[in-house]
Amino acid sequence: MNNFSTPKKLAIAATLMALGFAGNYLALPVAYSVAFIFGSIFSIITIGLLGTWWGLGVAIVASSYTAILWNHPYALIIFAMEALWIAIALRRGKSNLVLIDVLFWLCVGSLLVVLFYGGIMHLNAQAVTIIILKQAINGVFNALIASLILYQTPICRIAGKEYAESSYKTLLFNVICAFLMFPALSLLLHQNYQENTSLNKQVATRIQK
Repeated sequence: MNNFSTPKKLAIAATLMALGFAGNYLALPVAYSVAFIFGSIFSIITIGLLGTWWGLGVAIVASSYTAILWNHPYALIIFAMEALWIAIALRRGKSNLVLIDVLFWLCVGSLLVVLFYGGIMHLNAQAVTIIILKQAINGVFNALIASLILYQTPICRIAGKEYAESSYKTLLFNVICAFLMFPALSLLLHQNYQENTSLNKQVATRIQK
C-alpha cells in the first residue's frame, strides 16, 4: 500500500497525466513521419506509485494525443496494452521494468503493430518493420527512464513503497542500458539531421536550376 489519500492520488495522477500528455505533444522527430514520444514514462511511474488502474488511466489520456499526431487510434491501444502488461507484471512480483517492456514488444507489441498497421492500415512490410523497431526502442527507452526515476530516487519511499529492484544490481543494469541506448539515439538523431540537411540542399539546388 502507499501513503496517499484519495485526494492526493487524484492530484498526483492529474499531474502525471498532464506530464504524459506533454511528453507526447513534445514529440522528437527522428525521421520523416517517425517521432519519439515520452508519455509512457509517466504512465509507468503512475503504475509504480498508484497501481494498475491509475496508471492505465494516465496511459490512455496521455496517449490520446497520438490520435492527433498520427491520425489514427491504434497507437493509443498499443500503449494502453503496454501499460496493462507492465502493471500485471509488477503485480506478479516482477520488477525489472526494462526487461518487462522488452518482453511486451517481443510477445505482444510487435503483433499489435502488424495487426493494426499492416492488417488494418495496409502498410507495406518495410513500413511495418520500421514502426515496430521505432516503437520498441521508444518504449524500452521510456521504461528505462521510468525505472531510474522509480528505483533510484526517493519517490517510492515517499509513496510508502519499497521495491526489491532498487539495488546496486539494478542501478548497474540501468546504467549499462543507458550507456548503450543514449549513444545509439544520439547517432540516430545526428544521421537524421544530416539526411535532412542533404535533402534540403538537393531541393535548393533543383529550385535554383
